Amino acid sequence: MPFVWYILPTIHLYPVDTPRVYSSFSAISAKNKQHSLNNIILPQYGGSFSFRVPKLQPFSWSNPNRISFIEMQQTNAQQQAKEPTGPLKDIIEYQAQDSITFDIQEKNFNIYGAGTIGYEDAQLTAENISLNWSNNTIIATGKKNEEGKIDPKPVFQQGNTKYIAEEIRYNFESKRGTARRLFTKLEEIIIRARKAKMDVEDTYYTDQIKLTSCNLTNPHYFVKARDVKFVKGKRVASGPFQLYFDGVPTILGFFYGLFYLPTPKASGIIRPQIGENGEKGFFLKEGGYYFYFNDYIDLALRGSLYSKGDAAFMANSRYKKRYGYNGSLEYTRVITSRTAETALQEDKDKEWGFKWQHRTDNSRVSSLTAEVDIQSKSPRNSSQTRGEPDNISAKTQSKIRYNRKFLGTPYSLNTSVAHSKDFKNKLTNITFPELVLNTTPIYIFRRKNSIPKYWYDDINFKHTSEFKYDLNNTIDNKNLEFSRENWPKFLKESRYGVKHTFPIVTNIKLFNYFNLNPSFEYTERWYFKQLAYKVVQDSVTNDTTKGLYRVWDYKTGADLQTTIYGTHFFSEEATVQAIRHRIEPSVGLTYSPGFSSYWQRIQNKNGEEFKDKFAGEVYGTPKHKASALLTMKVDNTVEIKVRDTNNTAAKPKKIPVFESLNMSTTYDFLADSFKLGDINLGARTRLLDSLISLEYNATFDPYTYIEKKRVEEFAWQHGKGLGTMKKYEFKASTTLKSKYQKTEEPSKKEPLKKDALDELEPKHHISSLDSTQYVNFDTPWQLTLAYSQIYTYNIEKDSKDTTRQLQFKGEVDITQNWKIAFDTIYDFGKQELVGSATSLKVFRDLHCWQMSFDWKPLASRQSYEFSIGLKAPMLQDLKFPHNREYDKL
Repeated sequence: MPFVWYILPTIHLYPVDTPRVYSSFSAISAKNKQHSLNNIILPQYGGSFSFRVPKLQPFSWSNPNRISFIEMQQTNAQQQAKEPTGPLKDIIEYQAQDSITFDIQEKNFNIYGAGTIGYEDAQLTAENISLNWSNNTIIATGKKNEEGKIDPKPVFQQGNTKYIAEEIRYNFESKRGTARRLFTKLEEIIIRARKAKMDVEDTYYTDQIKLTSCNLTNPHYFVKARDVKFVKGKRVASGPFQLYFDGVPTILGFFYGLFYLPTPKASGIIRPQIGENGEKGFFLKEGGYYFYFNDYIDLALRGSLYSKGDAAFMANSRYKKRYGYNGSLEYTRVITSRTAETALQEDKDKEWGFKWQHRTDNSRVSSLTAEVDIQSKSPRNSSQTRGEPDNISAKTQSKIRYNRKFLGTPYSLNTSVAHSKDFKNKLTNITFPELVLNTTPIYIFRRKNSIPKYWYDDINFKHTSEFKYDLNNTIDNKNLEFSRENWPKFLKESRYGVKHTFPIVTNIKLFNYFNLNPSFEYTERWYFKQLAYKVVQDSVTNDTTKGLYRVWDYKTGADLQTTIYGTHFFSEEATVQAIRHRIEPSVGLTYSPGFSSYWQRIQNKNGEEFKDKFAGEVYGTPKHKASALLTMKVDNTVEIKVRDTNNTAAKPKKIPVFESLNMSTTYDFLADSFKLGDINLGARTRLLDSLISLEYNATFDPYTYIEKKRVEEFAWQHGKGLGTMKKYEFKASTTLKSKYQKTEEPSKKEPLKKDALDELEPKHHISSLDSTQYVNFDTPWQLTLAYSQIYTYNIEKDSKDTTRQLQFKGEVDITQNWKIAFDTIYDFGKQELVGSATSLKVFRDLHCWQMSFDWKPLASRQSYEFSIGLKAPMLQDLKFPHNREYDKL
């Protein structure tokens, strides 16, 4: 009969080449009878393993279930442990709360009562574990409770993945196993299999499987599939599958299934989106293949096909070098076979686009930055459909910049090329190249590594040299098409030049309260062509002469600033304990002489006129009249200190009355007339503990108008205040939200995890109102109101325009799982809602599902979109999207 003993501590199984010999082996049985065996040689496990039992606690009559035995040394000192030659390559650790038995004849090793066996990164826990060392097989089973159900069930954990089953069989040598009634969770997906078979390389087979992301005992839905092959960490391939909702089979299913697990670092197929578009027909959209080369470069190839003939191809690649640079490349090709205005055509309209983004990580010497966006046609807004007019701001801009610092010198070089295109006005501009060589401030009188002591120690100058070559498609006030035939005209009318700038500045502290900043700046331009004007039959024409022309000017000036503080204290018992006023006045004077030699005086039917000889050049032309411009500005900040009447121990609270209250204007002493410039006023404040924000800006013309003509008399002389208001803008906004917070733990709703290369892209916050992402159901309601009023007055045309708009934006949790979000703008002038800004969205949280409805009732192309789908990323294609566009009734 097998010999039985009871133990509590952990037992280790070591691989060795020779059997271990135990002498004077003694034990206390359950009946407190002592048995002795001498020179017991335990059989080898798998031909090369034996057991070593560590010393246990001494026997105590108060604890008769404990035994005492001592492991004796090996009888032969030459029998030392060697490298293992059997199937096990590491130590097996095992323990039990009840008992452990050895059956030498049957070669079985049994663990009873919450036993655990650990090997490498795997651990098996079960009520009953049996290990047979003749065939290297381990069997784990559970224990039935009073209801006849197995509880607890065996648990097998390897790494971070846990498997639960009613029975688990595993062979250490072949690394194959089986499990009955298997249950596991991968990412957000719960898998239940009737009978699973584990093969080598983490591949599993099962005759029937259920997949769901619902963690309820009776899930809201599951996908039932047959003949399944599951590759751990990669994919699940199956035969016929069908979607069940509340245990009821639906018509959703197919003859075979392929479900990809979230694997951020692996190449694979990009599943296409299947759907229908009212204008383009049925589609397979953005399907393709993703190539993962390594952690530093990848490539995604996508394509889209529509049943009415449209097609698209997209290639996107991201790259990165640690501590070096990162960026992305994107190429798009769109083939359009029909338009909204015409029927199906044989001729296809081809569009293409190219984007490149590049950033250099922090570098002390050089950096390269690229923002390239080139399109063959006007880019459309994401919500825009064909047949709608192009966006008013349909423009593309590209720029590549390279910066280089010359260590050990004050010089640095910035180079750039730029391209911009205005599709509405058909205007294209190219700058190739633009070079800028500048220096850091050079202190003329300051000694190296010394602290400035005198006012002249802060005198410094900089040097900047620039070269720029500009080219556009405007010829004789007409925008021509960029073609090979027109290139000679563009090159002839191109603009280029060189500019040198030498500013000298300093900072002087006067009487410890004033900051004086004198400055002098010399600028010289080099141009290579000049215009000569002449009057022919009352019209002005010009001829171009080539050469090297120096165009220089200078200006000098000084700015003076100070800060004045004023504080008035009230009694300690008063609610308002103090008021503080800060004033920041500044005044500056800049003198620029006139340079009339760069202007040509002509006499025409309108009288005497000055024409710019270098009109249109890249760096401009100095003014032909002298200027002595005085700038004046004062900025105020007012705040009060309020005592908390409900809590006398609390510190007084500072409340801003005016965060900014400013006024500015200019005065030109050398102007022929209208010396005083426009008067600008501005104010900004917050009320009710920052609940309401207010902002006001206005511009006034200080001169009066008589019979719609501006005369050189100030408005206040005629009792008209500061002057004629040319423009003002007033804004008021507030955000109201519920103070209610849910007490239960919010469910973890994280977006789909991405691979390591995603850090190359700028991180964008997921909007809580984006119907394609998860919705925040933790805020019962929130409302934002924003009112704006803009007034403009065109004095020359005597036309006034006032725009008043009120924006409503909010979201409301009707119940715990229902949310409504809305956004609209009301135009008081037109007395209607702005169609493009009006939308209504409804969301429903269905535990493991999410439903959304997005309606744009007033857009130029009215539309609605309904979608219901799963939250789990792996099953995100199991959704029902429905969208439609329709014309206004």
